[in-house]
Amino acid sequence: MKRYFRDFYGCTASIRTHRNGQSDLVIRTGQGGLVLRRTYNSERGARIALGQYSDRWTETTRR
Repeated sequence: MKRYFRDFYGCTASIRTHRNGQSDLVIRTGQGGLVLRRTYNSERGARIALGQYSDRWTETTRR
């Protein structure tokens, strides 16, 4: 399952959860530049890390 997020500044992020429970977090700038690509042991860990990179993230549909 993949979830998409956007912040106030225009950055986008996605969290992809694998069957084994690990999650990939990818954060990009508004222009498409890569900020972070990292694997976490759980979706909760990826969500915590996501919160440290911006003031507020809102879940969106893919654009």
